[in-house]
Amino acid sequence: MKKITFLLALILCFVPIISSCSTTGSEGLEFISNGDGTCEVSGIGSCTDTDLVIPEKSPDGDIVVYIDHEAFAGCASLTSVTIPDSVTRIEGVAFAGCTGLTSITIPNSVTYIGNHAFEGCTALNAITIPDGVTSLGDSTFKNCIGLTSINIPETVTSVDSHTFQGCTNIIQKNNGVYYVDGWVIGCDQNISAIEIVNAKGVSNGAFRGGEDLISVSIADTVTCIGDYAFGQCTGLTNLTIPDSVISIGFRAFDGCTGLTSITIPDSVTSIGNGAFAGCTGLTNIIIPNSVTSIDVCTFNDCTGLTSITIPDSVTNIGNDALAGCESLTNIIIPNNVTEIGKGAFLGCKDLTSITVPDSVISIGYNAFAGCDSLTDVYYSGTKVQWHDINDVSNNWVQNKANMHYEYVLEE
Repeated sequence: MKKITFLLALILCFVPIISSCSTTGSEGLEFISNGDGTCEVSGIGSCTDTDLVIPEKSPDGDIVVYIDHEAFAGCASLTSVTIPDSVTRIEGVAFAGCTGLTSITIPNSVTYIGNHAFEGCTALNAITIPDGVTSLGDSTFKNCIGLTSINIPETVTSVDSHTFQGCTNIIQKNNGVYYVDGWVIGCDQNISAIEIVNAKGVSNGAFRGGEDLISVSIADTVTCIGDYAFGQCTGLTNLTIPDSVISIGFRAFDGCTGLTSITIPDSVTSIGNGAFAGCTGLTNIIIPNSVTSIDVCTFNDCTGLTSITIPDSVTNIGNDALAGCESLTNIIIPNNVTEIGKGAFLGCKDLTSITVPDSVISIGYNAFAGCDSLTDVYYSGTKVQWHDINDVSNNWVQNKANMHYEYVLEE
C-alpha cells in the first residue's frame, strides 16, 4: 500500500497544473500573443456562443489585455458580451456591426474605447462607460438606434461630435441645443443665439461651421470645450467662457473672425493647439496664470491682435504660436519661459520691441523671421548666452535689430 501511494504521489508531481481562469469563458476564440505574458483577443474563431464571455487568459496562459481592432466586427449572432477585468483597451471597430448585441459589460479596468467600436450595434439598449475612460472618439456609438440609456462618467473630457450620430433615443433637445448625458453635441441649423444649460462639456465639433451663430451663453457646469467646438463660426461675436471651464480644445475657436474680445478665466489650465488661430477680429488677449504653455499655432494669424499678456506661469511658447500676428507691436516674454518654438513670432511685421529673459535656453528656427519693424531686443543675459540659444542665421533679429544685453562686457 505504501508503494502504491508513493507512486501515485510521484505521478501527480508530473501532471501540469492549469489555472482555472486560463480556460474560463467562451472557447474557440482567437488570440495574438504580445510576447510578454499578455495577449489580445483577435477574433471569434470557432466560437459559436451567442452570450460571449471573454476569458481572462488565453489557452496558452497569456493575460488578455486588449480586444483587437475588428475582433468581433459583424458578429450579428452575438447577444451579450462580458469582458474580464484584465482588459484595458477596446480597439476601434471591435464590435461594430454586431446587430444582435443587446448588452455588454465593460469593466472599470478599461481606459480606452476606440473609434467606431460599437458603431451599428442597433440592438444595444444601455451602456455604462467605466470611470477610467477619458475620451469617446469618432462614431463610437454611431447608429446605435436602440440605445436608450448611457452613463458617461466625469472622467471623460472629450466627446466627438459623431460619437452618438443617429442615436435618436438618447439625444435630448433644449431650445435648439442637442445633449447626450450632459454633453452638448450640436444645435439646430440657422440658429443665431444659444444658451447651454446643465451641460458637462461641449463636444468636439459641436457647432463647427455654424455661420449663423452670433451669441453663445455657456452655463458654469461646463468644464471643457472640445476640439473644433466653435471652429469657423464666423458670425460669432458674443461669447463668455465661465470659470468652470478647465480646458479649451484643439482649434476650438479656429476661424471665428467675428470675435473681437474674449476672456479666458483663471480656471483654464489647458489651451489646445490652434485654439484661436485665424481669429482676425481679436485685438487683445490676457492669458491667465493657470496656463503653463502657449501651444503650437494657438494664436496663429490673429492679424488684429495688438497686445497679449503672457503670465509668469508660462514656461513654453510653441511653434508658430503667434505667427502672423502682424499687428502686435511689442511683447514681453516672462521670466519662467525656457523655450521659444520655431516660427513663434514669424511674420509679426509690426513688432518693434521684444524682451527675452535669460531663463530661455532655446529659440527655434525662424522664431522672429519677417519681423520687419523690430528695432530693439532686450535680453537679460550676455551676448555669448544669446548666441548659444539662437540660430543666428535664421532669426532676422540677429542681423538688424539693436541688441540690449544685461552684461555688455562679455564677448
